[in-house]
Amino acid sequence: MQGTEREVSMLRDVLLSHNIMTERCFSTCITKFRQNKLTDEETSCIDTCVGRYVNFNQRLMSTFFEQQQARMKAIAEEQNAQVPPQPQIAPQT
Repeated sequence: MQGTEREVSMLRDVLLSHNIMTERCFSTCITKFRQNKLTDEETSCIDTCVGRYVNFNQRLMSTFFEQQQARMKAIAEEQNAQVPPQPQIAPQT
């Protein structure tokens, strides 16, 4: 059940991020409501705005995973340091 809750939480975060991006890009780029179609200027603005969000999100996730890997490695090394070494038994001849 915990895995499902985690997946729902992750999906909620993705949707929230998408909604924030949509709202900000729309309010920044769409200023006139006189036409049914987007103008070339509006289309270009939206492409740039969304591109910035996507690039930022990719950098953020990359940094997050790098830090998570470093943290997990440090935890594993700490746990290995706490475990006393097992005595080696010499083979009998």
